[in-house]
Order: sequence, then structure tokens, then C-alpha cells
Amino acid sequence: MRWAATWDEVTDSKRAQRSRQCASREEATELQRKMRAGVRDKSLPSGLRMRGGIVTVAGFFPRFMELTARDRSSGSHGKVRSQFTRMIAPHLGPWDIADLQKEPGVIRNWQYLLMSGKDSSGNDSRAYAVGTVEEAFFLLSRIFDYAADESVDGTATRVDRNPCKRPQSRLAKVDRKRDERPASFTAPKVAAAYLAPMPERAIRGSMPAWARYRAAVLLAATTGGMRLGEVMSLAPEDIDWKARTITMGISLARDYYGANHFRDGKSDNSQRVMTACPLALAALAEHMETFRPITVTLPLETGAVYGRPMNEWPVIARTLIFSTGAGGLVTDPAYQSAARWGLCAAGLLPRQEITSRATRGDGGRYVPAGGSQRPNRVCQRYEAPSDHGLHFHALRHFFSSVMEDSREFPDTIIQAEMGHEQRSSVRKGALPDGVTAGYMHPLEDRRDYWRDRLREIMTESFGPLLPGLADDSKPRRLRLA
Repeated sequence: MRWAATWDEVTDSKRAQRSRQCASREEATELQRKMRAGVRDKSLPSGLRMRGGIVTVAGFFPRFMELTARDRSSGSHGKVRSQFTRMIAPHLGPWDIADLQKEPGVIRNWQYLLMSGKDSSGNDSRAYAVGTVEEAFFLLSRIFDYAADESVDGTATRVDRNPCKRPQSRLAKVDRKRDERPASFTAPKVAAAYLAPMPERAIRGSMPAWARYRAAVLLAATTGGMRLGEVMSLAPEDIDWKARTITMGISLARDYYGANHFRDGKSDNSQRVMTACPLALAALAEHMETFRPITVTLPLETGAVYGRPMNEWPVIARTLIFSTGAGGLVTDPAYQSAARWGLCAAGLLPRQEITSRATRGDGGRYVPAGGSQRPNRVCQRYEAPSDHGLHFHALRHFFSSVMEDSREFPDTIIQAEMGHEQRSSVRKGALPDGVTAGYMHPLEDRRDYWRDRLREIMTESFGPLLPGLADDSKPRRLRLA
């Protein structure tokens, strides 16, 4: 049973009710008390919205969100809003949107500031990678495309051309080039994460947590480069054990306010049939022998309801293979907490000692530092996996790299397995710079051949590293605990 905490929030001067599901009544009551203590205002500062009868970039953004209410090509509304608030509004928000179309150099300097980690005043800020800056640039370009012939509260935007499409606004080719870094995940690292030694006694609950999730690492690295939301929404009916394929149609997601829901693919290609590696299927079978699937009922986000309140979405029930020890959904924080322990146990993630801000008092409870006679305690923590390139999405990059480095698979097959809406060729000399392969479809009469070839490559890579899973004579019965 789940409990919901409800509260009000203000976004762009509009009041709306928000909710979040909790595992217990006490947790929901406490969260609701904190949120209702004051109405959370997520609106942009009023000085950015309108100024002296002109429409600023930040002032047009709420109108842009209305115009793109049914458009999911840039991701969820929460992602778009967060990207604009963090990267565009602090630098370009106060600008008159009509003036920017005459100042392409300002847009180029804005991208340099994002990569250098400086704000418009020269103070230290967060530095973003080249790929993240490019995403923000294309979001700004879409805002200008929608700003043409539009008005906000009767004030015209006076935009007739998109400055992002002028050569002067783009970063130089050398600045747009990503650093060629070594692969963060390799086959030995994936196998080591799966075979992380488990202690005889659970340490603060971490051991059973990683035992629940380690099959997800091997599954994502060998089958379709599955995202975390796709793996954690996997149901038994999605697996075809005889044909050795997995159908991906629905993923688990969280909205801007942290509410969990199911979501179909944002494009037709995301809903795909992936080639399952026999080792991944063996790992799933062992997982299902130990852990019982759970049934979860959540709202479903589709293209028809995109942009509408969650209480108007259809509700579906799914039986999920992966779950937490408490029998709940596996979200990003739950997985990352267990993954740090698993990667550290496998020798891939170093430890670090952190002095706690609290000390243990005479009564056994922790009190603020300086309030006890005993010294601060030292905690054993783990470094962030993302700092070492060991985040879950890196497994998707590993899968793509295996197919690309083999030089055997055509781009149509890679696109179909990965679920890309369109694919740019990464092979040097395959296509001219800046030319994309567009929308491609694999040759169905050759699909079975490429499926078998992909299984052979994955088995050759992981078979010697995982001999227990490669042994087909090992009986695997579904003894659900």
C-alpha cells in the first residue's frame, strides 16, 4: 500500500497541486508537513519576465511551454524547465528576445561561459560538458523558432529570424569536439560489478540491495543498452525466452516534482524489440529465482496526455522484476546508493573517509559538532561513480561502442537496437561533417543474422569472465522467495 503527500506549488504564477507517493503513512505525513509549511514558488524572478513593455527570453518561456505541451522531442517538461532555469535564464533571461536576434556573438559567449564555469559577472559557477551545452543551445534555438509572430500579454516579441541558425552564434568546430576519453566501462569491469563479493553479514543493508540490482548491470551492457528506467520497468511478459528477445515499450520515470509514473517511448524507435544476450537471460533467471516480482499501479504518460495534469492520465498495473528490499519501486537514488557499495566491493570505486558533522553524545544520539566531549566520528563513504565514468548510462555507451568497434554492424542495426530516433555516423569518413544518416530502417530479412552475430560477440566477451552463467547445464527453476 502506498500513501500520497499533497501540497501546492506556484510555477510561472500558476498554482497547482503536487503529490508524491511514499512507502509509509509516517513518511507521507512528514513530507506533507514540510511542503505545506510554505508554498514553494518555482517561478522565475519577476524581473526576468517582463520589463518596460518588452518580452524577455524568460518572459516568453512560459508561452513556449504552452506551445510545446504535446511535443516530447526534447524530453519531459521537467527536463526542459530545469535546463532553461539552470543554463539559459541566469545568462540570457533578462535580454530582450528581439535584441538577441541581432547579437549572435552574445549567444556564442554564453556557450563559452557555460563551459568555463563562470557566470555573466565572472564569478565561479558550474562548468558543463560540451554535449550538455549543445543541448541547451538547441533548446534556445527551438524557443526562437516558436517566438516568431507570437506575443505575450499583448506585447509582440518582434522576432522574425532565429539567431541560433547564423554561423556567428555557433561554437567553433574545435570547441564542439568532445574529448576522446577512454571507455569508462569495459567487459572485465561489467563482469566484476556483477560478481562483486557479498559479505556473510549485511552491512547497514547495503549487501542485499546490490544483490537485487546487479543483474541490471549485465542486462544493460549486453542487451540494447537499456536505460535505468527501462530496466527497472521490465516485466516478465516483456521477455521472450525462446526467441531470446526483450520488448521495450514502457519505462519508469519521475516528473519534475519527483512523482513516479510509467511512460511510453518519446518516439516510435524507443519502443523496440532488443536482442537479448544468453548470459543476460541467465542472470535474469537467477534473479527471478531469488526475488519475487512486485505489482505496481501507476499513471501512464503517453503522447495524448503529454502536458496535462497527472490526475488525468490513464492508470495501468505492471509486474516488475526489479524491486527494493521494502517491496517498492527502484528509483535513481535507491539504485545509486546500492551501486556505490557494489562498485566499491568490486574494486572499481575507491573509498573516501568523511568526518561527520555530528558527534555521538552521552545519551547515544548524535548531536551537532562541538556539543559532546567525544571527537567527531569518521564515516566510510564512497566516491561518486559519475566522477569515474561508472554511472548507469555509461553501460549504454559501452553497448553502443561494442557494436561500433566491431565494424560489422550497419548503422540501421545499431539504431534499431539502441532505439535512436535518428543517428549521426560516428565513424570517421563515413559521412561528411554535420551530415546525419536521418531516419533509417533495418533490413528485416537480415535481422536474424545480425541478432545471432550480436549474441556471439557478447558471449565471446563475457563467457570467459562469467563461467557460471555460461554453463547451460545448470538448472534454473523459478523458486520465488
